[in-house]
Amino acid sequence: MENKQNDYIHNTLKRVWGCIIAILIMTFINTGILLSNPSLYSNNEKPEGDINIDYDTSAFKETTANELVNNTKDEISVVFIGSASCGWCLEFAPVLTEATEQYNLNTLYLDISKINDQETVDMLLQLETVSGLENFMQENFGATPMILIMEDGKILDADTGYKDITTFSSYLEEQGFEK
Repeated sequence: MENKQNDYIHNTLKRVWGCIIAILIMTFINTGILLSNPSLYSNNEKPEGDINIDYDTSAFKETTANELVNNTKDEISVVFIGSASCGWCLEFAPVLTEATEQYNLNTLYLDISKINDQETVDMLLQLETVSGLENFMQENFGATPMILIMEDGKILDADTGYKDITTFSSYLEEQGFEK
């Protein structure tokens, strides 16, 4: 009986040591790969491909959080919330510029990096919404790029994340915008 227990303990320890050694080997291999290829862990390098790195928001009317409700009273507006430090915003800005021209959108731009007080954050979190979007701002505030479809100071629809021109055009058409 004692030999069976000793054999069980011995076999269990061999398996544990085998797992530890395998983990150490994988750690050393992964560390070597990362050290030999800094682009795998560094955001400081320019992305490859034909990506527009210039953050051009000149096609949009810049607004502040305090002006947002008034700036959406006259017509349905597309509000782009982003910042120059957001990589996805860098890629999305040209898509939105193209869509603004194609659909003749009233596009407003709110630079989230300029929001620096709790009162403004609270005001944005309490924007009036249609049914189904009651918690959207609370759950997604800070996620960029963010698109709000607004009219009369009220959020009619909202979404976050990068979209290519085809996907974004489909989204706009679902919201009733026409070319």
